[in-house]
Amino acid sequence: MINRSFKWIAQHQVTSFLVLTFGFSWLFFWLSFVVFAENRLAQGFCGKIAAFGPALVAMLVSAIAYPRPKSDRARVRWMIFGAAWLVSWAVLLASLSVVLQIPLRTAVIIVFGVVALLPAWVVSASRSSIPGVRAQFSTLWKPHGPFGWFVVALISYPIVLLIGALIAALMGENIAFRNLTIGNAILLPFLMFADGCLTSGGVNEESGWRGFLLPRLQRKQSVLVAAITVWFFWASWHLPVDVGQRIPIQQVLLNRIVFNLLASVLFAWVYNRTKGSIMAPAIFHSSMNTAGAFLPVSLTFLVPLLILVVFALVYDRMWRRLPQDHPAAHKALDDQFGAGASQRSTTQRESLNR
Repeated sequence: MINRSFKWIAQHQVTSFLVLTFGFSWLFFWLSFVVFAENRLAQGFCGKIAAFGPALVAMLVSAIAYPRPKSDRARVRWMIFGAAWLVSWAVLLASLSVVLQIPLRTAVIIVFGVVALLPAWVVSASRSSIPGVRAQFSTLWKPHGPFGWFVVALISYPIVLLIGALIAALMGENIAFRNLTIGNAILLPFLMFADGCLTSGGVNEESGWRGFLLPRLQRKQSVLVAAITVWFFWASWHLPVDVGQRIPIQQVLLNRIVFNLLASVLFAWVYNRTKGSIMAPAIFHSSMNTAGAFLPVSLTFLVPLLILVVFALVYDRMWRRLPQDHPAAHKALDDQFGAGASQRSTTQRESLNR
């Protein structure tokens, strides 16, 4: 029964990813917003676990789909895991204390020490002994593509917001920046960005939505259709958060239908431009969340955002499919660690043993 289930998951990776991701995350979102609605610590804990659904499910499906041939990399992985855990724990506690101004009680320190295990596990997956997992998460450790595109991922959205604020100001709208000291203007965005990269929209989401789902769709669809498909499920996945936080319906519709759709195209753009590097959309996503918290946001920002999306569409001809050998198309992973690759590896080992 188990073998049959694993075989089905390996043959239906996209469907398996979507069903398991929604099931896992929505369960913990329900615990966060319904069961533990009166307990802020338990609510935050369950919410963080829910946010890692895309990454953890991508890891599970990759392990089932490409389990062989394994390599002996356990020691290296555990070293990376330990270092990433300590860094993640420190970032989480600093973000709680400095950005959110939550007192660091013993219970908070312990709970978020457990939460820090999640980004550490995801980052260290780049050195997993299971080939499918290692290939799926390898770009977290060794990003591909020109460095300039990671800079584009970092600064594009803040520039869009600033241009939108300028347009609003020219139209007579009152634009106000947050009143921060020079030190806080550097420290607070840095901490929020680091926390975002690790646990709130960065590697936890993008390892799944763009790192796993997008390349598998791009193998058979155009980049644009794949990006729109990812947008639909990515936006829908957030609905329990919108409902749980009682966000007004007008804001939900604008955010999930309009803004997320445009953002999904840009995430696909930087992902493909960096040859399938998860870090590119993770940086973009974290920069987007951070900039939105510290820079003025006016509806006029949709003008430069739409211009950027149109530029990306035309510049990369995103209505076309990627070449089959493109690193951001799933076929590259399939060729490397699929059944054929496993069989070749077995044959080679047998030949060497003769």
